[in-house]
Order: sequence, then C-alpha cells, then structure tokens
Amino acid sequence: MEVKKQDSFSILLMSGTQDKVFSALTLATSAAAMGSSVSIFVSFWGLMALRSKKIYKNKGLMDRMLTMISPTFHALPLSNWNFFGIGRWLMARRMVQSNLMSLENLLEAAEDLGVIINICDITMDAMAITKEELVPYEHYQYCGAATLLADAGESEIHYYI
Repeated sequence: MEVKKQDSFSILLMSGTQDKVFSALTLATSAAAMGSSVSIFVSFWGLMALRSKKIYKNKGLMDRMLTMISPTFHALPLSNWNFFGIGRWLMARRMVQSNLMSLENLLEAAEDLGVIINICDITMDAMAITKEELVPYEHYQYCGAATLLADAGESEIHYYI
C-alpha cells in the first residue's frame, strides 16, 4: 500500500507561457498558504519561463542562438491570444485592473511560503540556461526526473501544467 504525505502538493511545470506559469504559481502559493508542503518541478519550456536575463558569454553558437530566441520571465507569451505580444500587454493591464498579483509578486510569495522549485538540471544543459540566468529564488534545487517521481509518488495532490 502506498503511503502519501499529508498536505503535500507537487506540480510539474512544462509550459513557459504567462498564463500557465501564473496558474502554477497561484496553485502553489494557495496550497502553501493553506499549510501544504509544495514543490514545483520545472522542465523544458517551464524552465525558459524562469530565465530573468540572457547571458551569451562562454556559450557556443547554437547555445547563443537558443538563448537569443528564448523568452524571459518578464516577457512570457500567452498560450492563446498572444498576437505578437499585444495579448500579453492587455493581460497584464487586466491583471492590474482586477487586483491580481503579478508573476513577480507570486514568485516572491512562493519564496516567502517556502515553495520548493526543483530545476531539471538536464534541461538546463539542453536549453543552454545557466544558474546565473535564472530569476533569483532561495528555494531552487537542481535535480533530475527521479526527484519529480519521488515527489509525485509521495504527494497527496499533483498537477501537470
């Protein structure tokens, strides 16, 4: 019989779009505020969403090209209605008008609430992302898929976004 951790919540974040990152951080902060232990495993496009700046130094041509075409945390596209960035701008205005927290504020709240963000280190290499490029966050852990499987196996609730 499988034993689940009480009040534990895990999220696999594979998407790097503004609306899906917003959803993952909203679920994570809400669960953590309710007393749950929360971990987010971030891989592939989700990892792109945590890039705060682009560093080209010490990267080969292919890695520099990948870095150049990748979005940053402050300029994530929407999954629908992006319209070359206009949709993202409109959504940001609506969020302010609706008194919703920004992605920056949600990430700060996640950090304050102790949400663990597990970064897939293999994906970091594949996507040419260095630790210095990531949004500053105290609770990053660099790991592989085994950590995701262990967290999901022990969690009471898990989501894929």
